[in-house]
Amino acid sequence: MIEHLDIKLRLLILASPFCLGLLSLAADVHIACSSQYAKMAKALSRSKCLSYAVALWGEKNIRSRLLVIFMITGAITFPKSSIRRGILDARDYDQLPSNLRTKLVVASWTSTIGFIWITINYFLI
Repeated sequence: MIEHLDIKLRLLILASPFCLGLLSLAADVHIACSSQYAKMAKALSRSKCLSYAVALWGEKNIRSRLLVIFMITGAITFPKSSIRRGILDARDYDQLPSNLRTKLVVASWTSTIGFIWITINYFLI
């Protein structure tokens, strides 16, 4: 379906979602390796999502911290639903630093858009 396009444009269309996914992963790794993880854990101390994720995955290495971040990001991305279901505490959500909250939400949506884009590319090619 994209055979009529220039090769550079085709490469851009195919490579862009992978770049988005890697950008999102890099942001999450930065949070996991920096003091932002401790700030996030301190701010979300009353929320069930943090205690559940830490009990499930632990926090000893980068992989487990990333998995905790992924679970928390799901709750932070949709706060009204998470607060209503009791997964996220409203005070914890307000205490979370706004730059960290923004970074988590942007990383979440970036990876989601990248995944959707890869899926569309699969069916186009």
